[in-house]
Amino acid sequence: MSAQAVVRHAQNPPAELAEAVALYREFWDKLELNSRGWDVRFDGAEADLKALGYCVYEVGFPDEDYRLAALIWAQAIVHLTEMRWLEPIAGQHAIGGPTDGYPRLVFFPHARLLEIAEGSYTQFDTFALLTDSLLLQALCAGYEGPELPKLCALSFGQDYSSLSSSPFHILAPLTRWLSRGAARVEKEQREAYIRNRDEFLKQIEESGEAP
Repeated sequence: MSAQAVVRHAQNPPAELAEAVALYREFWDKLELNSRGWDVRFDGAEADLKALGYCVYEVGFPDEDYRLAALIWAQAIVHLTEMRWLEPIAGQHAIGGPTDGYPRLVFFPHARLLEIAEGSYTQFDTFALLTDSLLLQALCAGYEGPELPKLCALSFGQDYSSLSSSPFHILAPLTRWLSRGAARVEKEQREAYIRNRDEFLKQIEESGEAP
């Protein structure tokens, strides 16, 4: 078995990010969208995320495989939240959490973006779902919500074309169902404990061993 890849924070963003920024600025300028009320510079601002969403449902992308789009998204996430660039793993660009040790979060933006864009998860909320997926994976990796207030605020503050787009919307009814099920099991266990206790005390009393 090969050794596990070492996860380290990167000192600098990927070199390909400059290519991504140049391509998207050129694409945006050709569409003259900043003269129509947009203010997008692809510099890591929240406007970049909105611009990527606009690409999904209106103008398309200058890169067909989403490789550079994933870097534009990741740049904004790193700039706006607690996430940080990681050194490439298995040749793939990745971002991770603020800690060097545990919990260890590794998120591959391009691979996850391809999953969402090519799957039947959402029609228009591709990048909102990507952000939600990052938060969900961070929580699964061991981070607590209060440790990631900026990412939580960004994820929960997003607008969605469909109320079913976010995994948190999907998880909400499941969570309620699980909570009700857990409460029912707890009640049944408590009632069983009381019955067993009463039966035990009754047996002691009938055997004459009670003090």
